[in-house]
Amino acid sequence: MGLVVVDLAFELSYILGDRLGRSVEVKSYSFDPEKGLLCIETEVEGVGLRQACVEVKACKGLSNEAKWVRCVSKTLMQSEKYLDELARQLA
Repeated sequence: MGLVVVDLAFELSYILGDRLGRSVEVKSYSFDPEKGLLCIETEVEGVGLRQACVEVKACKGLSNEAKWVRCVSKTLMQSEKYLDELARQLA
């Protein structure tokens, strides 16, 4: 089986837009493997440019981008608390 490619910006845009009830476009994202910190920069409909960060402890220490992107995607989809925190910061 080949490597599964995750479009994290698309996933986050879709899910956070659904959570907030308005259009969200993730412009960029970064991950600090030492802290396990995911930060996103977004354009939120009716709000403008916003930035939000959340600590994803399960992915701490992963420096390979393909691995941390998959880890972050999986972790966010399995735990409401991360998505709730990002949505709260973007609202």
